[in-house]
Amino acid sequence: MARATLLRFGFADPRVTVTSSGSTVAATIGKRDACTATRETSSRLAETLRQQIPWLRSVEIVVSPSGSPLSEYVRRHCKPAALPRGNGRVVLTATGASLKTTRSFTVRSRRWSVEYFNGGRHLIGFVLKGAGQSGDSFRTTKRGPGRHVFTGAGTFKLQIAGVGEWTVRVRDGV
Repeated sequence: MARATLLRFGFADPRVTVTSSGSTVAATIGKRDACTATRETSSRLAETLRQQIPWLRSVEIVVSPSGSPLSEYVRRHCKPAALPRGNGRVVLTATGASLKTTRSFTVRSRRWSVEYFNGGRHLIGFVLKGAGQSGDSFRTTKRGPGRHVFTGAGTFKLQIAGVGEWTVRVRDGV
């Protein structure tokens, strides 16, 4: 279960060990995966594992070959995860780690964009207009930044589902 959770969070090939009592999970990930994480990834991953395994007492995630804890490695060696840079006025910024519906935002331009950073294996966002889905959406199965352009002015919300951490920013205009 712990390995599957690490895979869902977007870590390509984690090495996972669990103590015989099941109270401690230790995982080792590679440098490449480490720099797609944030400083908060370790604590969010530990929280997710504890929800799945109530008797779990300790979660340790280290980066190979240094042996540094993930949050420390990210702080010392990695550029902060960044959203793509676009044009237009920012009308919404939201972060999460699972399913979330954002607050409403209004777009006045004919074209607008959603910039995102996907910290997990999957991210999908649906554009909601009024009481239902507008039919527009964006989706990615790759960790890292991306951008999707939409057309049509109006007042919208986004319903976002992601495995792992994500951040979105909506720009009025492209």
